[in-house]
This record gives sequence, C-alpha cells and structure tokens, in this order.
Amino acid sequence: MSDNLCKVFISYAHNSEQHKDIILKYSNELINPGGLDCWIDRYVEDAIIPDGWPNWMRKKVNESDFVIVVCCPTYHARFEKNPDQERKGLGAKFESTLIL
Repeated sequence: MSDNLCKVFISYAHNSEQHKDIILKYSNELINPGGLDCWIDRYVEDAIIPDGWPNWMRKKVNESDFVIVVCCPTYHARFEKNPDQERKGLGAKFESTLIL
C-alpha cells in the first residue's frame, strides 16, 4: 500500500466464522475501491509474527490514522470483562484496552 493512503485498523471480536468473513469482506471493500490501507488479523493469521500478536496489535493501532471498532455484543462483553468471556477473545480485550 502507498504511504499516502489513510491507515485504518479494524478491531472486532471473533464470535463466529460468518462474522469474521463479514469483517474480511468489509475491510476488502474499504481497500479496493475504497482506497484505504486497512489492517485486520485475517491478512496475516497464517504468518509467523516474530514479536507476537500483542505487539502486532499495538503497532497497527499506533500506526493507524483511524481505528474502526465493530462493537457487537460479544466485543462489548469482552471489553467489559464479562465473566462469561473470561478465557475468550483475548485479542478483542487487548485491542479495546489499547484503543482506550
């Protein structure tokens, strides 16, 4: 992507494969023809992240001009640290803390 494109990080909860696919489609539409430089974990999920996922998330949030939060009920529950979500959605929990 070009350096002069607006950089966007999309934070969302992995609450189902269908939801993840919708977010991927949304991000792809923002990239082309939308002309944004979007980042979601799905673009690198099979890659080896040398510094680990938390550092990757931190870097992408810090490098972004904008962060889009897809705040579905699952994301909200993880953000609020709902006991039902205690061992789930660690990425959404971490990202929501970074975004604050």
